[in-house]
Amino acid sequence: MTEFNQQNTETGKGTILFGGSGFLGPYILENYPDIISVGRTAPPTRNRHIPVKSLENLDALKNLEFDKVIFIIGNTDHHNLEKETVPRGEPTAFDYHLMPLVISDRVKKLVALEEKEKLYDAATNESFTAQVEERRRKLFDNVYRLVSQGKKVIGIGAPAKASTICNYARLGSDLIEYVTEVNPLRIGKYLPGVRIPIVNEEFMFEDPRPADAGILFAWNYYDEIVPKLRQRGFKGEILLP
Repeated sequence: MTEFNQQNTETGKGTILFGGSGFLGPYILENYPDIISVGRTAPPTRNRHIPVKSLENLDALKNLEFDKVIFIIGNTDHHNLEKETVPRGEPTAFDYHLMPLVISDRVKKLVALEEKEKLYDAATNESFTAQVEERRRKLFDNVYRLVSQGKKVIGIGAPAKASTICNYARLGSDLIEYVTEVNPLRIGKYLPGVRIPIVNEEFMFEDPRPADAGILFAWNYYDEIVPKLRQRGFKGEILLP
């Protein structure tokens, strides 16, 4: 297999990349401007982009000449390509000898489920957007109401989504006094964007002025976390984003 580069001059064709809007995609595209991006969302680079809403329909690629495909989404084993992995340390690329892209049964089932749930319909996305906005409004209103009544609100857990939620809901250090955390790498830092201090979880149980409410940012672990908090003496209201 030839060495991966911007435009494979030895084969005379080109390279396309699936999944260019994530974390790694833009980095690769920015450094290899001749690579063509393929996917639902255009990357924040100047590379040529071909919109493809679903792997079930790749008609947009019919007239495109290429012999290299980079997958940085999902599991590449889902796509039965004639392939040869490049050396370790380079982007994951495969030879693509202009053969049809065969989708495995697993991917077909996932696509069928997405279509059944109407995930490709604009109305579904509009409804989801409205639901997210309503949850943002309710969370802000609940926190603002409590603080306006002189009550103390804290955050429980500092996963990455805690920063996302607080920035989106405009919850800063004026409303949330601190966020608790067990990871020593995060303790002593601040929640990005909103500057809410991150403290050791033990402090919430030793706080001379216990919190009246806590926002559980790791709400997906509610059943595991909340009973332990109650056992340790936290009596405040649990708010869910």
